[in-house]
Amino acid sequence: MKNVFSIIMMLFIGFAAHAQNDAIESLFKDYQADANFKTVYISPKMFQMAYNATDVNDEKELAAIVKDLKGLRIMSTEKETSKIYSEANKRLNIRTYETLATIKDKDTNVKFITKETNGSISELLLLIGSKNKFVLMSFTGKIDLNKIAKLSKKLDIDGAEYLDKVNSKK
Repeated sequence: MKNVFSIIMMLFIGFAAHAQNDAIESLFKDYQADANFKTVYISPKMFQMAYNATDVNDEKELAAIVKDLKGLRIMSTEKETSKIYSEANKRLNIRTYETLATIKDKDTNVKFITKETNGSISELLLLIGSKNKFVLMSFTGKIDLNKIAKLSKKLDIDGAEYLDKVNSKK
């Protein structure tokens, strides 16, 4: 009986994880053709190519940062931001994640939520909502929060200023 229960639980967890990835992908698909949105997707292959192509000292630091990343999706808009922020919170099953930090900065709400696999962070979601901006960032792979903050600074990613704050909130 324990084996049957264990199998059912593993299937349920697998379906829940798959449904969450589908929700993120669905959001991106729904808005990537909308001219009001900026969307970025960096594939695992691109991270691997960046890691393999580095030989300059400055680039080696960047390579060490990206070697464990499997993907990055960024979606942002300055139109109907409150509506989109609410929709993202509803569509993404945030209860399946652990809240790392929430930040209220004037009229801006920021959520850092993570998913752990085998004791390490496997996904980091950053949701930013204000009356002027909405940003959703989804990092996947083996994630080190300090390295993600450095990567965001190097790539000048919108919303990166909040990644520095997360380490002080842990």
